[in-house]
Amino acid sequence: MEYLLYGIVGVAVILMLIALIRAVSLYRHVPGGDSKKKLRLLVVLQSIFLAGYLASPLLIYTDNSDIKDIVVFGVFLLGAIFVLISIAMIRSILKVFKVLK
Repeated sequence: MEYLLYGIVGVAVILMLIALIRAVSLYRHVPGGDSKKKLRLLVVLQSIFLAGYLASPLLIYTDNSDIKDIVVFGVFLLGAIFVLISIAMIRSILKVFKVLK
C-alpha cells in the first residue's frame, strides 16, 4: 500500500511542478492589474500544494490522526480557494473577449 501512495504522490509532484512552471511563465507575461494579482495568488497556492505534496509521504508514518485530518481538510480548503480564483480569472478573460456581459 505504501508504494501505491508514494507513486500517487510522485505523479502529483511532477504534475504540480509542470503546472507551477507554466503559471510562473504566464505570470511573467501578464501586465499588472487585477489579473496579475490573482495569478500571483494562484502561484502561491500552487507552491503551498507542492510543499504539501512533498511532505505528504511523512504523514504515512505518523500515528497522529489529528495532524492527518488537519492536512487533508486544509488541502480541501486551499483547493476550494484555488478553484474560486481560477473561475474569477476565467470570467475576467471572457469579459475582455465580450463573451460575458
